[in-house]
Amino acid sequence: MTEVKLSCGKEATSVLNSQVRRKVRLSCGEEATSSLNPLVRRKVRLGCGKGVTSVLNLQVRRKVRLSCGEEATSVLNPLVRRKAKLSCGRREAVMPYQEIGDLSVYYEEFGAGKPVLFLHSAYSRGLLAFCGQIQPFYSAGWRCLYPDFRGHGRTRCRDLTWDSERIAEDMILLLDRLNIEKANLIGYSTGGGVAYYMAARHPERVQSLISIGNGGVADAAGAEDFTPEALASRKETDFIEKVKSLHADAHQGDWETYLLQEVRDWCAHPLLTQEEWSRLVMPMLLIAGEKDEYASAQRLEQIRKSCPQAEVWIVKDCGHRPHFPQERVREVNERMLQFLAANG
Repeated sequence: MTEVKLSCGKEATSVLNSQVRRKVRLSCGEEATSSLNPLVRRKVRLGCGKGVTSVLNLQVRRKVRLSCGEEATSVLNPLVRRKAKLSCGRREAVMPYQEIGDLSVYYEEFGAGKPVLFLHSAYSRGLLAFCGQIQPFYSAGWRCLYPDFRGHGRTRCRDLTWDSERIAEDMILLLDRLNIEKANLIGYSTGGGVAYYMAARHPERVQSLISIGNGGVADAAGAEDFTPEALASRKETDFIEKVKSLHADAHQGDWETYLLQEVRDWCAHPLLTQEEWSRLVMPMLLIAGEKDEYASAQRLEQIRKSCPQAEVWIVKDCGHRPHFPQERVREVNERMLQFLAANG
């Protein structure tokens, strides 16, 4: 067995040629030479740009994905399958992908304690949509899960079609895979709609629900401006390039289909029946910026008619993203953490 230690304290155990047993220590940002097979020296490039010179078997080249998102190309024996297990402060050593049906769901996990599932917005990813919540919620002692939805980010699937209802079922299956019986949900924008579907169709799996910037109804206003044709006609090259890079694994180069799926979901969801709304009996906190037309105070009050236990909070002087660092992140985090402490 060969043990690889990273300077951040992570460990990866790999199975190499039975004749080779050696501990390799890496120092972040530096290069280390390992003397495994003296006849072979190979440069292993990590995805973060770090380099390490490793001496392995030259016959096979294999990409090893580390749970912190880095990639290392190593040369292993063709008869040996390598497993990399890291312990980055998680409850157990896991890889950042979970195989769920036709999906390889990419997610990040931080902390230990009761689980909080963060559900991101359209055009975004788990960590990006909740960048202002990562450290505060981790430090507060919650087990924080940040998945990339079907069709988004680094989650992979051959089928490029999706909608919020389908994503809600994917998230239930993710909880199953992680052996989580009940979770607290925090959904932003599209993710708020996903949270509503999860709570309506699987109420026994939802401990509490926080929605940010979702008024509970489909609102197609502005969606036509984000079709591939509309973006191209306005020469929105920066936005298109961000879509291409941010969701490259998900759309596999077909960014036009990705954009069309976003527009279709924008126009159609969420769409719950009155009976479905009546199933949302768990503690709820509905948050919206004062200037957010998609989640107006009137729309949130309409939800409360069906869910009288829901708390409604309108954040002053904010738009659609009150939890972002550019807006009222500290105030919003404090309110959400108080809610979770009482109900999670």
